[in-house]
Amino acid sequence: MGLWDDWSSKIVDNPEWEVIRSELCVDESLDPVPRMVNLGDGLRFWYGECTWTPEQRAKEELFTKICWYVNNGPGYCEEAPEHIKVYLRRLGLKV
Repeated sequence: MGLWDDWSSKIVDNPEWEVIRSELCVDESLDPVPRMVNLGDGLRFWYGECTWTPEQRAKEELFTKICWYVNNGPGYCEEAPEHIKVYLRRLGLKV
């Protein structure tokens, strides 16, 4: 495991990570469509009919952006927009 992997693992292991995920991610058991393929580095590919509300989609997209910043390291987190930094601070980052 490299330095970046250690850093991102520390963030994902923070208990607040699951709290944020539950706040932002749609409960897939309630609506099995659309399907998601995780491409890594915080990127996801969606396919199938989507019945999400605009608010649900916006929350999912926000979580994807948070993942991108976390996966790309501390330098990128420092450059994140303020609405992302709010979540990064909840994960213990000093940004």
